Amino acid sequence: PGAISGVIASECITGTRQEVDLPVYGGHFSQSVPALLDASVTSIAGTVNVEAGAHRTSVAFVSGGQTRFRLPVAKEKAIHDLEITAELTATLNVPLPPMLQTTHHPARTDVYTRRVTCRCGQSSTIKTVRIYVHHPEHVRAVEGQRAPVTRTRTETLPLAPAANTAQVSPLGMGADNPFQYLFVPPPTPPPPSAEQTEEGDSSWWHWPW
Repeated sequence: PGAISGVIASECITGTRQEVDLPVYGGHFSQSVPALLDASVTSIAGTVNVEAGAHRTSVAFVSGGQTRFRLPVAKEKAIHDLEITAELTATLNVPLPPMLQTTHHPARTDVYTRRVTCRCGQSSTIKTVRIYVHHPEHVRAVEGQRAPVTRTRTETLPLAPAANTAQVSPLGMGADNPFQYLFVPPPTPPPPSAEQTEEGDSSWWHWPW
C-alpha cells in the first residue's frame, strides 16, 4: 500500500567494440589513427532511477540479475506515469595489436686499426692499417607487443523509449486503493457449444400434391 514495487531483470553483454586512438608506430616517427577494436566487458555498474510525478527513488543496478525497487506514492486511487532509466558504466578490457617502435640512426663512420703482417718467402713486413666502415643514416623499426588498455563507457538507457525519440515512454500504473492489489480479471469463459442431434430417417417426407 502506498508504493509501487517492481523487479527489473537484466542480461548483460560480455563483448562489444570500443573506439581507441591507436598509435600505429612511435619513436622517431609516430602516428595515431582512430580504430574500432574488439573489447571484453569486465564489469557493469550503475543506478536505476524510478520516477512517478514528484516521487522518485534510486537503487543500485544488479548486473546479470534482478534489480528490485520500491517507490512510495500517495495512498489513493490514481494512475501513475512511471519512468525508469538506468545510468550504467561499463569497464572494458581492450587488447591492442603490436606496435612498431622506430629508432633513428644517424650516419657514422667506424674506424678500426689493425696490425697487418705480410710474408713472402723469407721476407715479411708489418704495417698498421686503418679500416673505415661507413653506416648511412637510417631508421630502424622493431615490432613489439603491447598490453591491453582499460576503458570505461557510460550510457543512460531509458526503459521502453518512445519511437523516433530519445525520451522515455511513461508506463501507466494503476493503484486501486491502499489495501487492494492490482486486480487482473479472469479470462472470459468460452460460450457453451450448441447441442447436436442426430438426423432421423426422412422416409416419412413426401410431396404435398
